[in-house]
Amino acid sequence: MSRIEENALLPPSDLNEPSPPVNDGDIATELRAIRHGAAIHYVSDWHWLTLRGRDHIDFLQRMCTNAVDSRDLGEHVELVFADARGRIIERADLCRVTEESTLLVLGPGEPHTLPEWLDRYIFSEDIEFCLPATGETMIELLGPEAHRFLEGIPCHDGTTSDDLGLMIARLTWAGVDTVRLVGAETEISRVWKRLVHDGAIPVGEAAWNVHRIESGIPLRGAELTDAHNPWEARLSGAVDLNKGCYIGQEVIARLEAYDKVKQSLVGLLLPDGASENDRLLHDGKDVGYVCSAAQHPEQRRIGLGYVRNAHAHPKTELEIDGRQGMCQIVDLPMHQSMPDTKVYSTS
Repeated sequence: MSRIEENALLPPSDLNEPSPPVNDGDIATELRAIRHGAAIHYVSDWHWLTLRGRDHIDFLQRMCTNAVDSRDLGEHVELVFADARGRIIERADLCRVTEESTLLVLGPGEPHTLPEWLDRYIFSEDIEFCLPATGETMIELLGPEAHRFLEGIPCHDGTTSDDLGLMIARLTWAGVDTVRLVGAETEISRVWKRLVHDGAIPVGEAAWNVHRIESGIPLRGAELTDAHNPWEARLSGAVDLNKGCYIGQEVIARLEAYDKVKQSLVGLLLPDGASENDRLLHDGKDVGYVCSAAQHPEQRRIGLGYVRNAHAHPKTELEIDGRQGMCQIVDLPMHQSMPDTKVYSTS
């Protein structure tokens, strides 16, 4: 009997939707699980959609910054939907699920209008946008042990589980192996309970956000807005300069070719009390702002922000408008640029 089959014997009272972890866990332990083991993260509040229809891949190829028409089933690619100015509308992780269906994961943040925006460019193509159904949810498993923990789940082509009715997307996110599972709450609950029983560590939002910030991953509504282009947001891996035309392509290509990018997303070591939207100053002149901030378990505050390129160098110190203390720019990812950190030690 497989682990999942055994778990199916749990009584109905144990199949309730798992409660999302809150910020009262041991953040250092959760970060170590992400880096060295297997961590499980409940993401039912994230935004995702499935595209179906025989024309949906050709359509996506015309609409986004990366090449998607050459991707194999189960393959992941990062992409951006941009406006005519080359500014970010949405960033997404794409995974080919079947020949006629593709999963787009946008992540947390404010409600999105991506289907409405895309629908403006559909004429007679066979394309369907499917938002999450009632009772459908998502979890993600992160860490170098993620794939081993999922060995008990029967998968087809590495992307779908026919027995459990799950969509399974495998990728590398923020520098670690990641598996996202989408399905009915009852089945996701079975998988969640089994993974926790087998030793996966539940991760709350505080630890996940520290991991995201340390890794330099931009977030919807924070670093990812229509005030910025993909180059500024460190999304060069989401842009294929050799693919065909898409909305915003000419601007995005020109920014890169003529070195016209004027600001960059950087890592920040912040003083106590610093928070989102604080303005960053150099000799009293405004040179950027803080987008995200979080408390690291090693008693320091970290963040991400946009800074003018002339001042976006590691070890540069900047003032924070209206606050005491200075912030310092650090290389991303932070856990590599600050090797003295003890949080990720396995000893």
